Amino acid sequence: MSHALTGRAPYHVRSVGPVGSGSAYESNDDWAKAQTIIGLSWSNRVAMRDFASFPMFRAIKYLPRVNCPVQFFGCEQDKLTPIGPTLQAAKQIKAELHCYPTGHYGIYVEPAKSHALAAQVKFLCNELRG
Repeated sequence: MSHALTGRAPYHVRSVGPVGSGSAYESNDDWAKAQTIIGLSWSNRVAMRDFASFPMFRAIKYLPRVNCPVQFFGCEQDKLTPIGPTLQAAKQIKAELHCYPTGHYGIYVEPAKSHALAAQVKFLCNELRG
C-alpha cells in the first residue's frame, strides 16, 4: 500500500502456487490444475495493494442493474471464491446456475470443463434464438 501512496511501482507476490510457496493462494490441487490452463503470456503475480480493495468490493450490489439473461457457474469446493455468494446472486436475479464439485480451477479442466462448455453453448444458443 505504501508503494501506491508514494507513486512507486506496486509490490507483487505470486498469485497461486503449491502449499508452502508463499503465494497469495496456496493449493496443491488448484496449482496443478492452474498449470494446465495458463499460457506463456500469463504472469503469476498480483499486486499486494489489490488486496486492500477486495474486502470492500461487492459485485452483488450491482445485480439490480443487470437486465439481461445471466448464467453463473459455481465450484462447490472453491476455497478462493466460495460458492455462497454465487448461489445468492443467482437466486436474486433468477439466473441460470450450474454447480460443480470442484475447486477454483477445476472448472477449467476435465471432467467439469466439457460440462461447463456445453452449458455455455446451450445457454448462448437459446438466448441468441430469442
